[in-house]
Amino acid sequence: MRIWVGLRESDVQNTSGFFERSITLFGSGENGNHTISKKERNRRFRAKSSQFDQFVVDKMLEIIHDNPYSEFMFYNSKMAYRIISSCPRLRDNIVCLNSQAVLDFLSDKLYCRLWVSNIMTVIQSVVLTSTDCDFQNLSKIFLTGSKKYVIQESNSSGGTGTFLLNMGNNEQVKSMLKTGCPYLVSGYIENSIPINIHIVIIDEQVFCLQGSIQILELSNNNLLYHGADFFGYHKFISKSTNEKIKTYAIEIGSLVKTLGYRGIFGIDFLICDEKIIFVEINPRFQGSTHILNRALESIAAPSLQEIHYYSFFNNKNHISTYDTYFQVTADLSFYRYEYDNLLTSNDMLAYTFDAALSSDDVICVQADGYESNIDCENLTYAFQIIFNKNIASPNADGTISMHPNIPTSKHNINLYVFKTDSKMDIIKLKIALLNQGVKLTNEAIAFINHSGGINESVFSSIDIVLFNNIRVNCPIHMKFSDFSPFIITYNGITLSLSWLNLFICDISIESKNFLPTVQTKNLISYDKIAFLSGDRLRIKHEQKCYYKENDKGCMFCGSYNKLTSKNNNYTEDDIKEVIDYCITNMQFRHVMIGGGSPDPNYKKNNIIDTIKYIRSKSKKPIYLMTTPPINTEVIHEYYKAGLNEIAFNIEIFDRNLAASLMPNKGNIPLKQYYDAFKYSVELFGNSGNVRSMLVVGLEKTKTLLDGIEQLCKLGVQPILSIFRPLNSCKLNHIMPPSNDDLFHIYESATMICQRHGQILGPTCISCQNNTLSFG
Repeated sequence: MRIWVGLRESDVQNTSGFFERSITLFGSGENGNHTISKKERNRRFRAKSSQFDQFVVDKMLEIIHDNPYSEFMFYNSKMAYRIISSCPRLRDNIVCLNSQAVLDFLSDKLYCRLWVSNIMTVIQSVVLTSTDCDFQNLSKIFLTGSKKYVIQESNSSGGTGTFLLNMGNNEQVKSMLKTGCPYLVSGYIENSIPINIHIVIIDEQVFCLQGSIQILELSNNNLLYHGADFFGYHKFISKSTNEKIKTYAIEIGSLVKTLGYRGIFGIDFLICDEKIIFVEINPRFQGSTHILNRALESIAAPSLQEIHYYSFFNNKNHISTYDTYFQVTADLSFYRYEYDNLLTSNDMLAYTFDAALSSDDVICVQADGYESNIDCENLTYAFQIIFNKNIASPNADGTISMHPNIPTSKHNINLYVFKTDSKMDIIKLKIALLNQGVKLTNEAIAFINHSGGINESVFSSIDIVLFNNIRVNCPIHMKFSDFSPFIITYNGITLSLSWLNLFICDISIESKNFLPTVQTKNLISYDKIAFLSGDRLRIKHEQKCYYKENDKGCMFCGSYNKLTSKNNNYTEDDIKEVIDYCITNMQFRHVMIGGGSPDPNYKKNNIIDTIKYIRSKSKKPIYLMTTPPINTEVIHEYYKAGLNEIAFNIEIFDRNLAASLMPNKGNIPLKQYYDAFKYSVELFGNSGNVRSMLVVGLEKTKTLLDGIEQLCKLGVQPILSIFRPLNSCKLNHIMPPSNDDLFHIYESATMICQRHGQILGPTCISCQNNTLSFG
């Protein structure tokens, strides 16, 4: 009988019955699982606690009493040696143990970095006592201009004993260090991607498995491991970088093999500007091993625990096929949730747990005995969720972006001290709603449908109106929307917005403005040509986007159905009929012409005809959103026809990136935009009538802010639109920026605008619904 000894019951969930029982820190206490958290009815135990060690000893003795030939395999062999030290008679029943001296050497981060430095670049580090770990002192030692420093216990793991120190938390972190204890200190590399690789040594062979992006988060000044994204690694790490990582991993594995080590271990790297940097070796199973096991099980391959077991026996029958198993791709990710003593945090945990159980984005929830109301220590493991898609992605700034609805620690936006008279509080709320979206209860949906239905105004989202007529465009049918903590409810009288069960305010929702049965004489639905949102009527002068039609559409835009497009061709007469109807029957303040880019080679410009027709029927302001013409005289024709405002949307300033993400439109040179802006400002002025929309979250923050400065200097109003990954767009695997990052960009952009007498657009308050702007 084989028994697993480790942290979580779920670590061996996909090992195809290789273990008959398990002894764990966290678990269900059922189906052969023995867990101290269930036995004691609390989660106040740590992996290295004496209470847990004694629990393991007692359970091992009980099992051996009934079955003397039981074999125990440990998640971490260093724990096995602690158990042996406590009860030497258990040694004969513990299997798959590497030498304790080898384990100690490989666990020592400093020695390993010196050892591996002969092969590759390693993190530069020094050993200091706790008293020397002071920000000012470290700034003198590390002359690299680092603003943050990683301080680690030499044998820490999973982030426990790893602190991130900066000028602001200097005293707090120093108070958390053990007096007289030596610490390994290195400069924090801001723009880097943390990577983990599984290595297996079997006989004389070294094997390397698919890597994962590590998800690390700062909690109470500790840099803690929260999960891994194998899907993200497969999707984002280039083939050349992956080959470099595998080459280094095999070289390091060959070194480790010379020490006599066998079986599973892990290596952590950092990717920094395509450069690979060694961090540490973890001589144990990894926190993400269970994900690879799930992928191996799907192809009827043995688990890594089984492979580890037979590596100690050099069973040729098993070894001969392992190299094919190790090519498996695990397109999954997981996130590990923890209890937190912050106000409302455990309510958020319970909410997330329930949301995951019914989410289409989730493969399974590994509860490991989780209970919402249980006595626990701060930052103790609660449960983990396995997703069928990536939850993280590298961003243009060289770091990792998590989807804002995944980590519960980021959900808390201090709404319990929220002030409706604070502009900063309201803009933070707006950013959170724009980024995280909302969920509607069944009662709210029924009320809205009875009142005319939801007006899904922009890309799977709805407009809500809160406080002093502030409109916010909130996603409702996008990736991970199920996990949004913002909930719209109906109490029989009014709709209201809450954060979990914390009431924020009463709201209203924009209902549908067009009946689907309204059609033109040519049987074209009015809503194919026009759309009313807020106080603006939008007229689509182009029935299709030329770039999408030629498979060169912008990758952040939704998918395009050519067949549907052909069935909805409309003429100038159709446009005029819809304009007549809207002017006569609809209430709106201004008109926007836009939607789809025209064929740049098409000689007839129906924009001018549309402007002229609207102007012949109405004096309302007309706003055009289009691509910049090569001949700026066309802009003067727009002006003469009666246009009041114009926008040429650059979207992405980095033209190499733009050409990649906007295969046709991205090749328009910035000079063409700037020439159009200069000419337009001469005609329409520099007070907000000439604009450019920019996508936030796809290019480097510095590039974006530098571009905003350039626009302001030209007298052009910048409009910031958050990148939100539509389910149907080609960039659906890219994560949006965090709420905090968006707020900092908003503040920086606002300061730039103020220096040049501009404001973040658009000027129309109602049209600010889906932009980073406020009032």
